[in-house]
Amino acid sequence: MNATVCPLLGGNMAVCHTRDVSEVGICLDTSEVSEWIPVGTRVSLTLTDPHSGTAMEVIGDVVREVAGSTPALGVLLIEPPAEWKALVASAARQSGTAEKPG
Repeated sequence: MNATVCPLLGGNMAVCHTRDVSEVGICLDTSEVSEWIPVGTRVSLTLTDPHSGTAMEVIGDVVREVAGSTPALGVLLIEPPAEWKALVASAARQSGTAEKPG
């Protein structure tokens, strides 16, 4: 699923692909992003649920960055809405991993 990412305090908007979602965060593939978003940046994420077609905006903080051949950002969400949990549950059903080991 695609996600539009935009720093809240200015910066360029970027379109990323989600690698993983959880009830508290999201991992974004940033291999096609030209401008890096550093750890500590508060961002707005807009995602479209592929099943319902509805767009959802969430706010979070970049808490992890992965460099190298498969760059990624980890974003910790701030008070995700109830719709977020439904999106996570749908993604878990699609991947066949509704239960993750601790």
